[in-house]
Amino acid sequence: MVNPGPGDHRILVAQLGARNHYAAPIAFHKRGLLAYLYADFYLRPSSLYGTLVRQWSRLPGYLQPAIVQRAMGRVVEPLPPGMVKSFDVVGIGMALGSSLVRKPLRLRDFMAVLYGSWFCRLVVRDCPSDITTVYAFNSAALELFEWARRQGIRCVLEQVSAPRLKEEALVSEEYRRWPGWERKHKVRFVQQFAERERREWELADLIVTGSRFVADGLIDEGVCPSQIRVVPYGLGSRIFEPDREVQTTNSRPLHVLFAGAVKLAKGVQYLYQALNRLNLQETEVKIVGPIFLTKPALAKLQERCHVPGMVPRLKMPEVYRWADIFVFPTICEGSALVVYEALASGLPVITTPNAGSIVRDGVDGFIVPIRDPDALADRIQRLASDIRLRREMAQNALERARDEGSLQRYQESLTRAILLLD
Repeated sequence: MVNPGPGDHRILVAQLGARNHYAAPIAFHKRGLLAYLYADFYLRPSSLYGTLVRQWSRLPGYLQPAIVQRAMGRVVEPLPPGMVKSFDVVGIGMALGSSLVRKPLRLRDFMAVLYGSWFCRLVVRDCPSDITTVYAFNSAALELFEWARRQGIRCVLEQVSAPRLKEEALVSEEYRRWPGWERKHKVRFVQQFAERERREWELADLIVTGSRFVADGLIDEGVCPSQIRVVPYGLGSRIFEPDREVQTTNSRPLHVLFAGAVKLAKGVQYLYQALNRLNLQETEVKIVGPIFLTKPALAKLQERCHVPGMVPRLKMPEVYRWADIFVFPTICEGSALVVYEALASGLPVITTPNAGSIVRDGVDGFIVPIRDPDALADRIQRLASDIRLRREMAQNALERARDEGSLQRYQESLTRAILLLD
């Protein structure tokens, strides 16, 4: 069969949240494939609220309300306003629900199923009939895919994270290994979430994922390998590019950075163990991100690290520029965007296979096994003592980000996967 040209495709993207800064619908639009983006909340610049947010955004960052900073991420500048349809009631409901529920972590899966189903049903009620493909995200695709199948419309699913049961197994093991480090919430509705995922996999003609780690998790769950395409994400922003040379002497301690949620699932406990194996005078460590650890665990971490907490995204380039290397010993990811940002900042990266990253072991950094503080300490020490190696890896990291980690490469790979679906 001859593959159809772009003009034969009309893709509807249904997306909860601003995941990856709307990279998928923007990619389709640039190739003339996008029909509509359906979102849960969208900031229309011409609206009264959009005008107010733009005015507030001109204030210094510390004067901007948090809701304004979040709202500014809900604008897709390259898309014509007529292509975007939003159900703001869903987005507002999700925000209110998360703030009102006393134990949101316990009900995470329930809320994902609830809002995913609600969103899908609203999209189906409004969906035009001339769509050839629907593109949706795991846990927020099921009802839309069921409708699309009845209409003879192709279904493409983006699996943004490891299968839920695999993630739960890995994280539960960390709670057993590190009692008292993070408050254990009795998670409910995991099976309901996992069953929803499984039904979405069965309905999808194609499953797109950002990493081999996630793809392997899908195969372990019984998904056919030929149904999966690995498309690593891309970073479009140039704000992370470095503005200084790599350190050329050992006149100061090595600056080590971790960025992400400060919790067991991200492996900060193994970074803590690794640092205890290193000379305190040779490293200076900064850990940034929302904190989920208990106070006693945080106190232990602060003995070796500076832990300022959450840093606004617009301030993160400054944080990356402070660092010499980036360490991310995560236990379970989809394909962590912080690693792309670190590479774009010219930082050698030490991470695990479960980060789903594009880092090449021994080239742009090091890949170490999960739960291995000795390997972490060894690689940190190696980069601390070998400035030539650090400079070489920093240059490789920049080239990797500009090539395999570029937004253009992501857009080309994603649209090729769709066009080859026929």
